[in-house]
Parts: sequence; C-alpha cells; structure tokens
Amino acid sequence: MARYGGEEFACILANNDQAQAVAVAERVRNEINRLSIKHAYSSIAPHITMSFGVATMRPEDNLEPSKLVMQADELLYSAKKSGRNRIAYPPPAKEAQRGASR
Repeated sequence: MARYGGEEFACILANNDQAQAVAVAERVRNEINRLSIKHAYSSIAPHITMSFGVATMRPEDNLEPSKLVMQADELLYSAKKSGRNRIAYPPPAKEAQRGASR
C-alpha cells in the first residue's frame, strides 16, 4: 500500500484474481466505515469514506504497467461519479465467463 496522489492510494496484491482483489477492497472499505472517522468538511458523508477502482492483470512480456494504472484510475473515478463509498471493477473477461459456465 502506498500513497499515489493527494487522496489516492495504490495497493498491489500478488497472486490474487479480480474476485480476491475486490474482496480485499470491500474489507478495507467496510473497516473505514466501521471506524466512522469524522469528516466535517465533506458534502458526501459526515465521516471518511473510500472509493476503489480495482484493476487486475496477469504479467506478460508485452504488457505496459501504465495501462493497468490507467484502468484503475478510470474505475476509481467511475466509483466516485456513481456516488462514492463504493468499488468499481470491470466485468469478468469473456474467456473467464465461458470457463466458469462449464
């Protein structure tokens, strides 16, 4: 876990698939809500909330890490635009859906 921007953090999880990464994000989001840390200047909630953009990848020789960061950033802003205090992630890949339905 590391600060990535003013109010943004990045969490890199090795050997986790999308479902596991979303579960981690949900645990963190729930714990922050449970702490109920006051946020007097927020127009969203009286306490601190967290929004997440979850992006996952399998390392490949031709993969650019910046694409993963861009996807996570787009998903984060999607979560914020959808009401905040939520998790946004892409739908499962079609290959994964076919494999799961067998």
